[in-house]
Amino acid sequence: RSAPLAGKARQHLYKEISARKLLALSVGPRLLRVPDWQLVPAALALTQAVLAKAADEVDPWTISQALSTPDDGFDGKAPVAAITPSKVRVVADLVCARLGIVG
Repeated sequence: RSAPLAGKARQHLYKEISARKLLALSVGPRLLRVPDWQLVPAALALTQAVLAKAADEVDPWTISQALSTPDDGFDGKAPVAAITPSKVRVVADLVCARLGIVG
């Protein structure tokens, strides 16, 4: 279902998920959900920056929650809603710090 929405073939999405370029959430046996905020370029860049720093330390659901939950530090918005292209690195560092990811 996400593949047509993103305008990409399902195989391409799986390749990007495996390369940790897309966040995918397991919603059942062999079923993955790709949060649609990743269709927004700045939010995708933020997601990729957090995924790169998180490696395998943090599960995808925890990352999703950290990126999509409104936060006072972002004027009551979720990081993926508050992000601008010029602030990807700073916001990624803040999200990672809140997840306990150092470095």
